[in-house]
This record gives sequence, structure tokens and C-alpha cells, in this order.
Amino acid sequence: MSILGPLTDVVGAFAALKKAEQSRWVATGDPAVDAARVADERGRGAWMADTALELLSGRAEGQPQPVEVALVMREGAVVPTDSDTEPVPGDEVEVPGWGAMPGVMAREHLLRLCDTGTATWLRRLWTAPGGRDLVAMDSTRRLFSGVLRQLVELRDATCRVPFCGAPIRDIDHVTGHARGGETSAINAMGECQLHNLVKEAPGWRAEVVSTGLDPGGGPHEVTLTTPTGKDYSCVAPPVLGHGRPQPSEPEHSRCADGADLRHQGRGFDIQYSPLEVHLAGLTDAA
Repeated sequence: MSILGPLTDVVGAFAALKKAEQSRWVATGDPAVDAARVADERGRGAWMADTALELLSGRAEGQPQPVEVALVMREGAVVPTDSDTEPVPGDEVEVPGWGAMPGVMAREHLLRLCDTGTATWLRRLWTAPGGRDLVAMDSTRRLFSGVLRQLVELRDATCRVPFCGAPIRDIDHVTGHARGGETSAINAMGECQLHNLVKEAPGWRAEVVSTGLDPGGGPHEVTLTTPTGKDYSCVAPPVLGHGRPQPSEPEHSRCADGADLRHQGRGFDIQYSPLEVHLAGLTDAA
């Protein structure tokens, strides 16, 4: 993390940190505080960095940083039933905004959190029958806050505007609330702050063309129309991320003598991101 600011303020902040670091070697008269300072083996730079982060986050000395990290996984990845140590289909975890990680690593992380007494909880997520699209989650709120906001953030992962990929800053009504749009996951789309503001400019239109709830109807999709009349399709990514191989039907091939052969290997139907599809089209055209 880097902070740019007026020279006098930055120099003053560094001088205050330096003075605070020097004062930790002075006895306070409190046996508990003095013993803790003696046991602290951090160097000068590490102590100053930790203290700066504590002050910026509003934490007291020694207080853990409150943060929530979501892990999206199938129930089989939380409590595996296969005793085999080799990876099995479905033993995969997606960290929204970061990417994939092995299921065994996620389970080890959860066990460490439980051992340290860190607050850990499970929320049920409902997907479409194919398991690709997130359609619902435990929620008792109506506004784009709390669990409903988390549902949209988990479903969309990043800004839904094609080729953006910036972190989600705002959960926006596709059909504006002033125009009768409901506050629901169907009428919601995760966006960065820039595209949320751009979409409100004159001439821009957005419409939900697929709710993601209809069997066989595809994922949640929004058509975004620019002032020039150009339409862009904003499709929600797979719940476990793009590029993840999906099991498909075994492939067939036919030998020269006409014998029908079935491939014994696992077939793959890889879900590509919009950027990958666009680049593939450019490559084919070249």
C-alpha cells in the first residue's frame, strides 16, 4: 500500500511513527505492558508498518483485523466422502475476486480458523440444475445490503460490463427503482463505480433478458445499450469461475473400418470468459 499526500503531512506522519517506535523501549511502570514489549521481537520497520495499519483500520493494539473472505464450494468439498487422496470432480473452491484454490487447501484453512476461534459460518447457495449459475442464497433483507448484496457479489464476482473486470463497488438496479424496478437479485447487477455512473447517463439503457432462474434458460444476463445503439451482453460468470472444466458426455469417434469407439477419458466443456471469446474471434479472423 502506498499513500500519496502533501510532503509536510507525510513527513509528519513518518516522524510520529518513528517517535512512537522509539518510545516502546521506554519503561512504562506497568509490568504487563513492559513484559509484552520485551517479548516483542519485531524489528523497527515491521513494528512501524503494523502500527500504521492498526491506526488506519481503527483497531486497538493487538486487535485482529476484522475481514470476511468468502469461499464458494460444493457441499462435497466441505465434507468430502471420498477417502482417496487424489483430487476428485467437485473438489474445487472459488475465492470471489481472486480465483480458484484446491479443496484440500480450503479445508485446511477452515480447520485453522476453527482452531483459533475465528467466527466461521456456512450459508446455503442455490444454483440452477446444471450447477453453473447462482440463483439464490439465504437472505431475510430486501435492500442491496447484507446477504442480498453478498449474493450478487458472489454471482457476478467482478463488474459485469464486458471487458471491465474491475472489483464490484456498487450493486445497481438494472431497471431503476424510480421506474418501478424491484430490489432483487434478478434486477441487480454488480458494477464498478465508473460503469454505475456511466449507465445513468442519458441514452444508456439496461434490460434483464434472462433471470437465471428458468431451467434451460441460461445464466443471469443483462443487455446494455449505449447511446449509439450498440448492444452489449452482460452475462453472469459460472459460480466457480471461468475456465473451469465441466464434465460432459463421453466423446465418440469412428475408426477407418467403421467401428464405433467411445473415448474412455473425461470430456470437457470449458466455460470461457467474454474476453477469451473476443480474443478467440480476433485470432480466427486473422
